[in-house]
Amino acid sequence: MMYMMRLPYIPGSVEWVYKQGDVKAKLAISDRNSSSVHIYDARAGSNEPLMSKEIHMGPVKIMKFNHVHDVVISADAKGVLEYWSPTTLQFPENSVKFKFKTETNLFDIAKSKTTVSALEVSLDGSQFAITSPDRRIRVFWFKTGKLRRIYDESLEVAQDLQRNDSPLYRLEAIDFGRRMAVEKEIEKTESAPQPNAVFDDSSNFIIYATLLGIKIVNLYTNKVARILGKVENNDRFLTIALYQGDKNNKKVRKIPSAAANVNENKEPLTDPTLLCCAFKKHRIYLFSQREPEEPEDSTKGRDVFNEKPPPEELLAVSDIGKVVTTSLPDNLVLHTSLGDIHTKLYPEECPKNCRELHYSL
Repeated sequence: MMYMMRLPYIPGSVEWVYKQGDVKAKLAISDRNSSSVHIYDARAGSNEPLMSKEIHMGPVKIMKFNHVHDVVISADAKGVLEYWSPTTLQFPENSVKFKFKTETNLFDIAKSKTTVSALEVSLDGSQFAITSPDRRIRVFWFKTGKLRRIYDESLEVAQDLQRNDSPLYRLEAIDFGRRMAVEKEIEKTESAPQPNAVFDDSSNFIIYATLLGIKIVNLYTNKVARILGKVENNDRFLTIALYQGDKNNKKVRKIPSAAANVNENKEPLTDPTLLCCAFKKHRIYLFSQREPEEPEDSTKGRDVFNEKPPPEELLAVSDIGKVVTTSLPDNLVLHTSLGDIHTKLYPEECPKNCRELHYSL
């Protein structure tokens, strides 16, 4: 732990806003109940901000640092986007190709009467992607603030694709109905993780989770290159992250030559890994090009069950057990020619014996 900071306000969004080599490890923190943004030096060990300013008209909901251009992109609760420098907290005129936001599409989200759920910046800093509650993914050019692509993933579009019988998007009717029910449940759940859209290292592909699975879209051709996890009908993926290896590290994680069926003299294939969270699941799911090992030990393999059941599941199981046991009698009376025999039963301690005795009479 570097430092524990005490704040006189409730923090909203938090984002590192410094580049490698900077003397100060600047941390931007927004106030949840006001439009103020405060910049701190995490290495200084002080609770006093370096500078503060009201960037938006309302509370800042999301901040994302573009390390290539040294600019922060932020969004407030009304969906209004702003560019600002973490050094001066002013508009970065030298880093962009516009002077007024009216020359851009940065007001489109507010005009659509929606907000920003998540914001991701491409590795080269040329683009950023925004996901919104209206189920649209918007890709912007950073320097011009112009929209590059809009992908509509609304439930109406999903239903149209299902009716068109396209092999890439087609699902069984029962499976599709189940997934639609999950989507409606997500809309009603305020605590559900917000879906995001991430770029690959080349900045030519955008990856995001949908009702069908995880889509990989080629931004250049504007076509779906692949859908991952389509067969995982019990998991609705939401938040994702992509790891393609450390570019500064010469050791590149690769597919084993035997599994990849490659020659030792050929260039090794990299193995990008997609890490995903799913709705109402306490596990992290990984997608890669490697096939999972099938060891003889049943405790090892693809699925590692190392988490404890959540309290609500334990409570549900205990409630089911109570329902089962309470349906069994706790006493038994045998009527004989010599009199009645009263027997005390213990369905909670030994439900199986009580059940067998109950149904045998």
